[in-house]
Amino acid sequence: MEYTNIDEEFEKFYAIACNSIKQSDLPQDTQLILYALYKKATNSTVEYIMPTNNAYNNVINAFKLNALLQFKDLTPLQAKNMYIEQVKKLI
Repeated sequence: MEYTNIDEEFEKFYAIACNSIKQSDLPQDTQLILYALYKKATNSTVEYIMPTNNAYNNVINAFKLNALLQFKDLTPLQAKNMYIEQVKKLI
């Protein structure tokens, strides 16, 4: 099925990722890539993450921030296309 609207295609593949792919089956680097691409694709504002007394959460937040920085120059359209391609590789 061909899509003429990138937003519809993105939503379709986001639903596939959420409903058909078990997060625990994905390598952590793939999870972080999908996280960062989704944030860029949806223009989600990433609030400053305050350090906590929980070292585990601080490490997770550092990895998330690093993933976001890797894709900082992408436009939302580029991020949507990359997200779709990543999900296609997983299904």
